Parts: sequence; structure tokens; C-alpha cells
Amino acid sequence: MSESVTAPVSIGAQAASPVSSANGQRDGRATAPRLRVRLSAREQAVVEAVAQLGQLTARQIGDLAFAGLKSPTPLKRTLKRLTDRGVLARLQLRIVGGSGGGSTTFVYQIGRVGGRLLGLPRDYPRYSAVDDHMLDTAECLVRLKGLERSGVLTVLDYLGEDAAYREVGGIKLTPDLYVRVQLHASGRQLFRYLEVDRATERLPQIAEKCGRYFQAYKLWDSEVHGAVFPRVLFVVPDERRQREIARVIAKQPKEARPIFQVCVMADFPACLLTEVGYPQE
Repeated sequence: MSESVTAPVSIGAQAASPVSSANGQRDGRATAPRLRVRLSAREQAVVEAVAQLGQLTARQIGDLAFAGLKSPTPLKRTLKRLTDRGVLARLQLRIVGGSGGGSTTFVYQIGRVGGRLLGLPRDYPRYSAVDDHMLDTAECLVRLKGLERSGVLTVLDYLGEDAAYREVGGIKLTPDLYVRVQLHASGRQLFRYLEVDRATERLPQIAEKCGRYFQAYKLWDSEVHGAVFPRVLFVVPDERRQREIARVIAKQPKEARPIFQVCVMADFPACLLTEVGYPQE
């Protein structure tokens, strides 16, 4: 399978840019009639981020694209405008707690118009329920962007699950998120494949996944695949799961063990700043 790279999403750009879908053929199917919708650069960044990550809460969109604004009004107006036009679709997420039996927030995914603007295939998945795994994956990026605003690092690029998929010598790699960041203090660049784990996969599946990453690592050609094989970081919900995956990693061949890291979500992304020992970085 030939490898392709999706352009990184730029969060928080300010200049306006038109986006439109066009007549034509895609994957053997006719597109919808020509549709023109003008989006600001901020709106386009929101749409592209949702497309990359699958689902985002309103709060996560605010942290990515509206951070630093004192008023929530621009965020609310933008999300209403995008949903009213069908660019985004909205799902409800009930938060447990509170005297009223829990509060409700909204989760956003790509709508039909948004899919056409981005040239997505008609069978691009649209979900009828909130996907907590997608939200956890998005939260990892949100926290990285928080460190960027604090001046600790720069997020140079990232790819969501579909775009991060690649094959190396026939070995299929399916990380939930690929990120490349640069640390301001040292200037080092860190390359990571994130495996966002919700303790739903059995440990033999985790071991098989580690085996695939190690096989790809051994086949990695810096001239073909990129300068550095990204280190694999498992982000897990609690310390019990952390210990379980750490034991799986410890059973891997000695040469494979430095490829892997594991941390609880509460420690992400601080673990990126303290973990050392990967020879390629």
C-alpha cells in the first residue's frame, strides 16, 4: 500500500478563506450538486479538527480554537452557525451529577454539508451516539495545545486515527493519534503514536499490537518512512491498567521495550516531558 500524508490541521488561524465543494466524480460516485459555503479560517480549522478526531465536545473545540477569549459568545455563535448550516452535526452528552440529575453538554461531529466541503466519501461514518474513545483521544490533543499556549512546546503537526494509519513492510499500524511536537527548552522534536486505551482490549490484543509496532520498527527505513519511528505511548485510564500494560511491555524482546511508554491520562502530556531513553530522539 502506498503511503500518503494528510496535511496537518492549523488551529486558531485568523485569515478568512472560502471553502466549497465542486461537481465531479469521487471514488466512482457522483458528488452532490455544487455547493458553496464560505467559512472563516477559524471555522475551517474547527471543521478540519472535528474531521480529524471524529467527535469533539464544545469545551474541547473552545480549548483548541477559541482559547484566550474571555467571552464564550464567539464559540457558541460559531457552533450554532455551523450546525444550522449542516457543516457540523450535534449529539448530546449527559454528565452525571447535579441536583437536576446531571447536566447536558454537546458533542460535535461532521455533518453532511461538512463532509461535502471536505470531499469526504459518502460512507464517511456518522455516529448516532457519543464515542468516549474519540473524546479521550481529542482530550490528548487539547492538553498538548494547552502546553503550547504555556510556552512549553509547539505542536508541529498531528493526524487523527484514519490519517495516521500506515503500513510498513505490510505491517498495519493503527494508532489513535500521531503527534509531532518540539520542546522549547531543548529544541528536541518528539514523535509519538498515541494508543488511547479505555481498558476494553484484552491483554493478548495489546501484546499483539506491541508485536506489530516492533516488527514495523525493525522494517523502518528513514529514507522511505521518515527520519524517526514514532515512539508508542499508551494513555490509560488508571494505575491498575498502567501496571497491566507495563507487564505486557516488559515481556517484549529487550530491543522492543524502549519503543513503548505507558501513562495514565491524568499524567498526560507531562509524561512526554520526563520520559527519556528512546535512542532515536
